[in-house]
Amino acid sequence: MLKRARPWSLAAVVVSVAAMGVLPAHPVAAEPADSRLAPASATAGTDDPVPLPSDPDDITADQAARTLIRARAAVDGDLQALPATGAAESPTLALRDLYRAKPRLGGGDLDAAERILARPTDGAADPGGDGYPAGAPVSTGCSANVCVHYVKVGEGAATDAWAYQTLKTMQSVWDFETRTQLFRGPAADGTRGGSSKFDVYLTELTSQDLYGYCAPEEQADAAGMRATSYCVLDNDYVGYQRSPLDSLKVTAAHEFFHAVQFNYDVHEDAWLYEATATWMEEQYAPSVNDNQQYLPAGQLGDPRIPMDEFGENSYGNWVFFEYLTKRYGFRIVRTTWEAAAGATGTDYHSLLALKFALYYSRDTAGARGEYGQEYAGFAAANHLPHTFYPDGAAYPSTPPRNSVPFRMAPGSVRNSMEVTIPQQTTASYRIDPWRLNDGNRHRLVLQFSTPPSATTPGAYVTVFQSNGRTQRIPVRMNGGTNAVVVPVSPAVSRVYLTLANASSRMRCGLETERACSGTPVDDGVRVIWNARIQRY
Repeated sequence: MLKRARPWSLAAVVVSVAAMGVLPAHPVAAEPADSRLAPASATAGTDDPVPLPSDPDDITADQAARTLIRARAAVDGDLQALPATGAAESPTLALRDLYRAKPRLGGGDLDAAERILARPTDGAADPGGDGYPAGAPVSTGCSANVCVHYVKVGEGAATDAWAYQTLKTMQSVWDFETRTQLFRGPAADGTRGGSSKFDVYLTELTSQDLYGYCAPEEQADAAGMRATSYCVLDNDYVGYQRSPLDSLKVTAAHEFFHAVQFNYDVHEDAWLYEATATWMEEQYAPSVNDNQQYLPAGQLGDPRIPMDEFGENSYGNWVFFEYLTKRYGFRIVRTTWEAAAGATGTDYHSLLALKFALYYSRDTAGARGEYGQEYAGFAAANHLPHTFYPDGAAYPSTPPRNSVPFRMAPGSVRNSMEVTIPQQTTASYRIDPWRLNDGNRHRLVLQFSTPPSATTPGAYVTVFQSNGRTQRIPVRMNGGTNAVVVPVSPAVSRVYLTLANASSRMRCGLETERACSGTPVDDGVRVIWNARIQRY
């Protein structure tokens, strides 16, 4: 049984919330019960995402109608459960897509979309089951930047103590994400919610298998790139996998970062949204480790699934940004979002934004980042996560592609291994040197024939010694023929060669769940590699 976090005394809550600034309680407007209508065009399935063009002007009426159906299922908790956790998919991106598609809706569908995007204080106008009871007084507590709204009656009732705990946590998250890590805060929403502060609503979400969500509301700039938003969190977090306070911490960090993302680019690629929001959980609450449950679904568990393909794997790929953070600091994620938002003068899609951010960053040794090499380095680190990540001992490790190692004795050669690596994936191969105790010195020579540098190839060599030590060797891949020489001895137990296809070249606007809703240009990239062990 999960235990509830120790509650604050009611007296302490009343004094503390009052000190933070409490708006008067106000009743929820009553609406006819039958106003909660299903979408007029609800005739399609809901489990599969609806790929929308990256340019909102290209969204069709049919796509908009299907997006509406999916959004309704999302707020009801009716989307297919995520295999790794058994929980329903978060509605945040489904609501984001509905916001993007809303201009293409009309009549009853537009009315339904407005009700789905409604705040809980809109009462029966919010059809997700999150609307507060008609006539119920709404209590509000505010801190410097956040207001928390809740009711004390009905299924979604919250206590003063939990509301205050949520307020403290949300303000702490605001401070961490916008003042420590220097991301933009959410776009100001005028006086929605009673003030210009960021609004969070508490209601019961356990029955929908949801932790929380955020929804964009109104356009925040002339170009339509940014949006205002609000968040909805559970009213007590009882019945979840973690303790109530731990569940609150990671959900607040994750969902608030979605509100931050809406103020960069509300149209950006879905994989970048979820991978970096799940990464933010690790940044804000590193001891909770709730995000480790997604790792087997990401490239740590299966590097054959493209990094930019949206799905449950996107949640697991938060560890890619953790890897980059260890190499470049947290600003690498902020620079990526700035590039995606067009702060550089060009509105890059997610992969180009990441490539740009790396190019203009310097690692701990002062070297300029190169996407192909960093992507290969990430894949190489995943073979021995316990040596690279602070919590890596609890992570799954990535197996090599060849289940049977290549055994190589002195003088042996493995010629012309030709491999095709799909775009935004990696592949590793295990080589086991043996019969090296003949009194000579030996070296493993690896030679590569790679495609042009425009395809962003990358390679890493990892040397494992029998005493547990490892050596990581980056290989600079500039197209053409490249080689690396690795001294080996009887102390070397195995060598991993990791190859990466980090190409960011896409044919955009083709209604896929990949970067810029496109298809990869360089899926057929081939690498030919040779290996030999020489005496010298």
